[in-house]
Amino acid sequence: MRYTPPRSRAATAHRRLRMAGTGPRPRGDRGQQYTSRPGGGAAAVLLASGVLLVVWGLLGLRYRPLRHLEDVVPDAAPPPESAADLDAIQAKVLNG
Repeated sequence: MRYTPPRSRAATAHRRLRMAGTGPRPRGDRGQQYTSRPGGGAAAVLLASGVLLVVWGLLGLRYRPLRHLEDVVPDAAPPPESAADLDAIQAKVLNG
């Protein structure tokens, strides 16, 4: 659990109480909190893409062949020059 300073906790509690006292918002007003300010369209795109990526990741975890891909696919063999002297390879690459 992350530590939040008491001042931040009080501000969060105050914000929650304030929102609880306002009652339900009209249905058409829900997107306004993200798009009415400058840069709000970018915030809405970022929020939507984040939600999409989380859903995509969860769907990938549910797909069994993808979940067990690490066990099915063999590891790649190292290139043949890696068995040689690595200092010589590095010097060759750096010196051109």
